[in-house]
Amino acid sequence: SAAPYQLQLKSEFTKEDMSRALGPDPKDYLPKSDSHHFEGSPLYLQIRPGFQKDKEILQPRAFDHRNVSPLLDEYWFAVPRDMGDKLYNFLIEWQPDAYGDEEQTKPREKFFYDVRKVEDAAQLLVKTGHGSLTDRVDGDVYLLSDHFNEAEKTWEILSKEEVYRAEKEQAADREDVFDESNLPELIGPTVIITQEHIRAIMKSLPRNMSVGYNWELVYATHKHGYALQNLYMRTEDADKDSPTLLFIMDTHGSVFGAFLSNTIRPNETFYGSGATFLFTFYPTFKKFSWQGCNQFFMHGTKDFFAVGSGEGHFGLWLDGDLNKGRSHECTTFHNDVLTMEEDFSILQLEVWTFVDSSLL
Repeated sequence: SAAPYQLQLKSEFTKEDMSRALGPDPKDYLPKSDSHHFEGSPLYLQIRPGFQKDKEILQPRAFDHRNVSPLLDEYWFAVPRDMGDKLYNFLIEWQPDAYGDEEQTKPREKFFYDVRKVEDAAQLLVKTGHGSLTDRVDGDVYLLSDHFNEAEKTWEILSKEEVYRAEKEQAADREDVFDESNLPELIGPTVIITQEHIRAIMKSLPRNMSVGYNWELVYATHKHGYALQNLYMRTEDADKDSPTLLFIMDTHGSVFGAFLSNTIRPNETFYGSGATFLFTFYPTFKKFSWQGCNQFFMHGTKDFFAVGSGEGHFGLWLDGDLNKGRSHECTTFHNDVLTMEEDFSILQLEVWTFVDSSLL
C-alpha cells in the first residue's frame, strides 16, 4: 500500500505578515466559539488567490470579496488544531498536484501569478474588460492550472435539497466499494447492534462521518435506566453540533432508529439539519432521507423526543419514560412505519456518538 502522506509545513509569509494580518493577539478579535475543537489555540490557514496566465480577466474573481474592488491579497481562516492533519490530507487527496509537497508542485510556476504582484494590473484589466497578464508581470504561483480546469473540478452553488439528494444517490453507489476494514470500533457494551447493523449504517452515513470515527455509547437503557431526563443529562455536556446515532429495539425484536445531525437535547423548537435520516431493519434495512418539504428534524421536551414531523404526525416519537413510542409516515422523511405497528413498546434504547479514532 502507498506510504501515508507526511505533513510538511513551509511558510510563504513572514512574522511581519502575520502581525499585519492577524494583529498582536487573535483572541482580541476572533469570535468566541462554543465548539470543543477551539479549546486550545488554533492553526491559521492562509489562502492567496492567483491569476491564471494566458487568461483574460473580464470580471472580478470569486475571491474578490463579494465581487467588489479592491482585490484582497490573502484570506485567513482559523482551523481547529486537532483538524489540521485532516484538512491537509483532504486537500492532497482531493487534488495532489495542486496541494502536494514542493517536489510535486514545481509546475505551478508555469501557470499562475501571485495576486500580490498583479493587483494593480488586475484592477486595471477589470475596469477595462480586456487584456492579459502574460506580458505584464512575472511572479510566483501557488496553484496548478488544472485547479480551474472544468474537466477536473466544476464549481456550482447548490441548494440544501440538491446536496442531500446527491448524497442519497452517492450512498446507494457506495455499497459496491465499501471497505470492510473501516468498520468503527464500538466503545461500550451494546445489546442491540450487530455487525450487520454497522455495515448497513456505515453505507448510509454522510461521507464525512463514514471514515475515521468510532462509535461511543453515551446512553443505554440497560445501563442508565428508562427516562428521557436521564438521556438529556448524559448528553448535555456534548457538543451541540455532534452527530448522534439512536438505536431502538422494541418488544417484537424489531430494530430501528435515526442518524441525528445534532446531539439529543431539549429545545424550544425543532432543530437539526437535512443530514438527519430515519432507518429501520424491519423487515430489511431501509433508509429514509430528508425530502426537503420542511425542516422538522428533531424536537425535544421534558415529555417527549421526536424525529420528523408534518400534518400532525411524527416519523419517530418517544415518551418521557422511554417506555412507549410511535412511528408514522411524516412529511419530513416520507418514511414507512419503522416497526410492526405504529405504537410500540421499547425494550432497549442506545445512543452513540462519533469519536475521532486518531485520538484514541
